[in-house]
Amino acid sequence: LTDRKNNSSQYMYKVVKGGKMNVYVELLGYPSVTLDGCAVSFPYKKAEALFYYILLVKRAPRENLIGIFWGDFNDKTAKKNLRDALYKIKKSFGFEVLLSPHKHEILINPNVRFVIDIEDFEQNSNIHLYKDDFLKDFFIKDCYDFEEWVNQLRNEYRQKYMDIIRSKINSRSDIAFTKNIEYYSSILLKEDPYNEKFHREMMITYSSRREYNKAISIYYQLINSLRTDLDIDPEPATTSLFKEIMDKRMTDNKNLDDELFFVGREKEI
Repeated sequence: LTDRKNNSSQYMYKVVKGGKMNVYVELLGYPSVTLDGCAVSFPYKKAEALFYYILLVKRAPRENLIGIFWGDFNDKTAKKNLRDALYKIKKSFGFEVLLSPHKHEILINPNVRFVIDIEDFEQNSNIHLYKDDFLKDFFIKDCYDFEEWVNQLRNEYRQKYMDIIRSKINSRSDIAFTKNIEYYSSILLKEDPYNEKFHREMMITYSSRREYNKAISIYYQLINSLRTDLDIDPEPATTSLFKEIMDKRMTDNKNLDDELFFVGREKEI
């Protein structure tokens, strides 16, 4: 990082001449930023938050940014704070990672190649990029609009993550995924331990594979959680599914016993 700052003019030259810089940003989990292999650090959280916000929205009016990050300040102080934060961001990278071609607007530098885990996650449904919640444990004091924005995206990405896993499990067509079905099903159940719909889906999935004991185990785990934590019983649909799976197991076991019996009789004959 020190070497990069000492050669900031060289980096600026590369960007201006069209040699795109590579900025890697991870926002799913604990956030991190690297520039051509070097970690980027910010002098204070609000400047870091400002960078993340503009990075995702791509461009934003100055007035909007002031309202989000310095809404409680008078106009003069707020504008000064925004200018200072932009300068600190520039200093952290060693070049103009954000631009302001028009005085009223800030946007990301198009000559910089940003590789953002969220974009890959959204475009390619790459669940392995979802290490944890969006901007995990990242908090800015007295920035309620920013906090609301973070919480909204956090919920959206978590829901998308859950939807991708459920879709893959329910399709039962991805062989590589099927090998890890227990791992991914445990993620679903851990994320929402009281969601009976998730539990029923997993019970159906295991039952369709004739893994009845695993389906039954999920049911008993659910009952234990509901009764211990919430003091309630499972929904009728869940109990009905459990009984149906028990009947299927009994039928399959009986058919297997019958097959074994006739195989034995054939040997006698």
